[in-house]
Amino acid sequence: MRIVSLVPHATELLFALGLGDDVVAVTHECDFPPEALARERITRDVLPGGLSAGEIDAAVRERTLQGDAIYELDRQALERAAPDLIVTQELCPVCAVSYDEVAQIAKQLPTKPRVIALDPKTLGETLGDVRTLAEATDGEIAASS
Repeated sequence: MRIVSLVPHATELLFALGLGDDVVAVTHECDFPPEALARERITRDVLPGGLSAGEIDAAVRERTLQGDAIYELDRQALERAAPDLIVTQELCPVCAVSYDEVAQIAKQLPTKPRVIALDPKTLGETLGDVRTLAEATDGEIAASS
């Protein structure tokens, strides 16, 4: 299975489930486990570097008021990754690439990948995400270990 993870939380869970070899691409923010650093980066932050906390806040507010995202998805890299599964989030439009954008792009990919969103708000929901990923990847045995 070829998996693209668009949230660090999912990347960490996928590796913890023993599915690291299946993860073919991740976000620019995925830095754990260290093996994730070897995966292709398919997102980028559109805000310029070197901003203060206040400047970041102002830039994020301005972009979101205009309906613009602060993260950009590399569509060509996503297509090259040829995913069977894309794991993203739907909870926060500022925290990651838009779920709607990901779902729309996924429909256009030759592999027609399944898109799932992980949106935990509690530790219990985070543990539920382990089951969700295990079921989505047929990895129930790894999840129960």
